[in-house]
Amino acid sequence: MPYRSPNNPMGFTAQAIDRLNDYLINKAIKIDSDFYKEYLNIIRKISIKDAKQLIHIHRSWANKPVNFDYQSEDDILIELTTIVSQLQNPTFQLQELFRAKIDYLLPPAIHQWLEDDLSAMLFFVQTMPTTLNSKACIGGDEFKTAFMNFIQFHVIQSNGWETSVFPITFMNEFDKLHWKNQFENYKKWYLSIITPRKKFNWLDKCDDEQLDNLIDDLTKKGLRILQGVFYPKTKDDKISLIIASLNAILKDDVYQEEFVTSIVQTSWDFSKDYYFLSPVGNYLLLSQLDVSLLGLSKDEYFAIGLDLSYAHRTDIAIYIELEGQHQVYGIPHTKKTLVREGRDTHITRLYNASRQKNDRKSKSIAKEERTVTILKKNMEKLEELAKSQSMTMNQFTNKLIEVAYDSKNSQ
Repeated sequence: MPYRSPNNPMGFTAQAIDRLNDYLINKAIKIDSDFYKEYLNIIRKISIKDAKQLIHIHRSWANKPVNFDYQSEDDILIELTTIVSQLQNPTFQLQELFRAKIDYLLPPAIHQWLEDDLSAMLFFVQTMPTTLNSKACIGGDEFKTAFMNFIQFHVIQSNGWETSVFPITFMNEFDKLHWKNQFENYKKWYLSIITPRKKFNWLDKCDDEQLDNLIDDLTKKGLRILQGVFYPKTKDDKISLIIASLNAILKDDVYQEEFVTSIVQTSWDFSKDYYFLSPVGNYLLLSQLDVSLLGLSKDEYFAIGLDLSYAHRTDIAIYIELEGQHQVYGIPHTKKTLVREGRDTHITRLYNASRQKNDRKSKSIAKEERTVTILKKNMEKLEELAKSQSMTMNQFTNKLIEVAYDSKNSQ
């Protein structure tokens, strides 16, 4: 493992600094001799992330693009040194870069929780299309590196799902407290709308094949996020992708209400003394007539009344004719049609699918395995024999069976 100073575990390795020193001694990169030792001392103290930030700020001021993906620490160190070698007043101008880093960049702790949670990171990128959506990252480590290279140089304006991301310009006025609060707003919102991690503990019991099947299921239903952008490699990657995809689904099922009118023929006696309530819309509701007298469900129908407008649809009264025996001919009610399945529905469905497969696997194993009872008086003998052959008792027992079976068949 490359040696890093215990005083700076996130800094450059001793080998990288030695190689840089050789470049400087051999004048491959020319740095002012008076600044030489001071610069090497700076390099030994800063982290690789610090160096990236200084490079980014300098290139931003020069209006030049920068991309740290796939760059080694040697690449970063050489690029920073090349920049410093071109500064007219390196001592002063390097201090300006450090000052801009302090003034404009948010503390790493603001988005550290995202770096520590791959599912939260995947959700973030899915809900806020950025340049990261044009990448193809294999595995969580590559995705995290690309994400952290991106997020430390950007701020967000958060209003729940309506969240936007902006690059830091390092030029205009910068209200650091405001942008820190925006990240906090996003964090609070995210934690309030996701399903708690403990609800996904069943995923930990799934093997790779099961997780692949769950991802395929989400893909077929158009629910898998970052398709073509994130390619999971490990079991943890797959679990994070499933959790992030499910959290990106709105939580509740959505139903569409449809008014349906049934045709019912039934008679009732209008000669009795009923009391009318105040008019409700175009209806006078009968206060004493129980809907159950007409053989109707109280759970389904709210009331019975006179339709003063002779309308043919309502959700608060049924229709009657004021002729003859006053036939009741229309009964409006509401039918709910599922428009979109919500997150909880999909979690339950995937959980049941994984459990069914586990049950089938357990039954299959149960058919293959049988329990044999060894008499107590023979246990010590079996243990001693197995030990003499450097085998477990199970291995020795199965070996005896195979030898006996081969001997029987060879006769």
